[in-house]
Amino acid sequence: MSSSQVKYMDSSGMEPYPEYKDSGIEWIGKIPEHWDILKVKTIFNLIKKPNFENEPTLLSLTQQGIYVRDITTFEGQIAQTYAGYNTIKIGDICLNPMDLKSGAAAISKYNGIISNAYFTIKEKDKKNTLNEFFAYYFDMHYKYGIFYPFGTGVGRPEGRGGRWTLSKKTFLNFPLISPPLNEQQAIATFLDRETTRIDALVEKKQQFIELLEERRSSLISHAVTKGLDPDVPMKDSGIEWIGQIPEHWDFKKLSYMASLKSGENITSTEFEKYGEYPVFGGNGLRGYFSKYTHEGEYVIIGRQGALCGNINYTKGKCWVSEHAIVVNPTTKFVTFWMGELLKAMNLNRYSISAAQPGISVENIKKLKIPVPPLQEQQAIANYLDRETSQIDTLIEKTEQSIEYLKEYRTALISSAVTGKIDVRGTVSD
Repeated sequence: MSSSQVKYMDSSGMEPYPEYKDSGIEWIGKIPEHWDILKVKTIFNLIKKPNFENEPTLLSLTQQGIYVRDITTFEGQIAQTYAGYNTIKIGDICLNPMDLKSGAAAISKYNGIISNAYFTIKEKDKKNTLNEFFAYYFDMHYKYGIFYPFGTGVGRPEGRGGRWTLSKKTFLNFPLISPPLNEQQAIATFLDRETTRIDALVEKKQQFIELLEERRSSLISHAVTKGLDPDVPMKDSGIEWIGQIPEHWDFKKLSYMASLKSGENITSTEFEKYGEYPVFGGNGLRGYFSKYTHEGEYVIIGRQGALCGNINYTKGKCWVSEHAIVVNPTTKFVTFWMGELLKAMNLNRYSISAAQPGISVENIKKLKIPVPPLQEQQAIANYLDRETSQIDTLIEKTEQSIEYLKEYRTALISSAVTGKIDVRGTVSD
């Protein structure tokens, strides 16, 4: 693995250490001259303490840290019994050796139990080892896929499915770098402060995206049920979620306005990497294939699963799978207007309750919806196309800035824990 795979923050704004030496670790490169190069087993013990005491606090390791899971709900209950789970204490580090591509390492803020498939480690000597520093250090190895080439498993690492697992022996013999304790503390304090600041910025941007999405939904709902003229006379629709509609609008069954039919069967094993035509399922694009079932502009309704009722559009030649309903408006109706109206209707409310929720084509056909004249449909479609495009652009730019902040966060951690920047002067003693 090339050391260039680990990205470091531009240190132009921060001073490096005065002297460096070669670490002998390919993915780390040079480190401060006075830092040590050790193995994991030199300073950490693997902890295996089964849950004989029936500890009630179940913990979960995620990329965002270690969290308490709710075992009283269906979603939280992941096992019949938690006997044999590993006991973990506040301050212990936990790593996921089974998922080297999207796993994580984190320090626990709780006493509890966690899957015994994870590695739980504890420092041997508190006088020389600060777990808070090494939690950042180990997590960097997941962010940049450093552990990945050292894993074993079935199939190729770059293949789909399967898992690449890190053995205990490999992990315990893995090289690490160890600054003096006071520098470990300075780095951990610096990173706690800076990552908290970055995380707060990300949270604000995510909240802004939520507001934009709410604005988008409200804009669509109002336009397709009230029209664009605020002064037009209104009448009661007789449908609670719609309320009043323009007086000159009609009410028609969806079957009158469009043909509705489920797509054609296809399995993921039939997808072709270089297939010419996109394959659309209930949740949008699923893959590509050499044949197509439809040509033209269509509205697609997700038919099965938790996201049934969601709306997508297709244009040109494509294959629509059996997990979607193809809506083909007649020439009297504008495709984009109809799709946005169906979005506003929240079709998921009409799904059949089951382990795998689903929407019946026959039930959807019977739904009555407000229908403006064709010219007004086009005006509404043009208006929504323009307004939602502006909102979508703003959402996209905000998502890009979030991605930049996340990349900066990872690079900052890497730069600090490998000594590419000297943060000692940025924290108080």
